[in-house]
Amino acid sequence: MYVRERGRIRLNTLWMEIESCFTFASIAQVNYEIGKDGDAERFLADGEREYFSLLRLFSETSDLPLETKGQLKAEIIGVRERLNE
Repeated sequence: MYVRERGRIRLNTLWMEIESCFTFASIAQVNYEIGKDGDAERFLADGEREYFSLLRLFSETSDLPLETKGQLKAEIIGVRERLNE
């Protein structure tokens, strides 16, 4: 039971990290659009830090079903693309 609970917590954490990255990227974009480039750069840097944390956590995950790993990987690729915009 402990192992299953730990896996569920790790999976939820991965999804929260993904959402955080997208949020930082969106806030950065809005700040660029309204001319607050300094604020935008700070939010983008936060998104990058979150992204590398996400990659580390994902690399440590070995007990997830392949389908779930595939979904996470697709979202992580989406995060990278969004941060690059």
